[in-house]
Amino acid sequence: MTSLAVPLDPREIDCVFLDVDGTIVHEDAHVLVSVCWQIARSGGETYTAAEIGAKWSEEWFGLCEISNEEEYAPCRELLPRSLQATLDHFGIEFEMEPWIRAVIEYSRRSPVTHDAWAFLDEVGIPVCLLTNRDSGPLRETLERGRIQAAGVITSEDVRAYKPHPVMFRAALETMGASPERVVHIGDSHHADVCGAARVGLQTVWLNRANEPAPIAEGIRADRVVRSLLELLPPSVA
Repeated sequence: MTSLAVPLDPREIDCVFLDVDGTIVHEDAHVLVSVCWQIARSGGETYTAAEIGAKWSEEWFGLCEISNEEEYAPCRELLPRSLQATLDHFGIEFEMEPWIRAVIEYSRRSPVTHDAWAFLDEVGIPVCLLTNRDSGPLRETLERGRIQAAGVITSEDVRAYKPHPVMFRAALETMGASPERVVHIGDSHHADVCGAARVGLQTVWLNRANEPAPIAEGIRADRVVRSLLELLPPSVA
């Protein structure tokens, strides 16, 4: 695979696929941390909030990996299911319904990242959003954030979660694009970089926290940036 030019060049790229959570809107990490602290307190602080959070993350991503096509379930079902599995693992009694509502409500009003509007306004290439979200909350997020794109593909649309290839293939079909002329940008190395690379797309890992690149899957991003603005011409960024 050839090296991807930075900034993005409309002469080389026909379409940009763009992740949503952690890429153009802020993730719900602080809400999830609050939930984990409350669970830890309910359990007499036998387990730390970090331990609970790690287990919840493991349960969540495990369900996303298997909830595809015929076995698909939307986020609104996986969220309480993953949390209940976490509570069962630690043997903690916890009234989770109000906290599940808080997480879902945050997802409806997720604030836009500082670099999203400038990138979307100035990139000069059609953008298709790809997200592991239910369609309803995403629509509200985009409306609140005044975010517009040429295409939008949700996990609920295709009954699959990234890194499953069906989402990327659906986006290619929607945009009428060839894989080698598309770049996918996202903050998850596993879901975004690995998923897109396996379908033949060029990849950009948005590594805002400057984390070390995972090596377990043997795939590296074509480019790594810490801000979407790095992908715009210097005169714009």
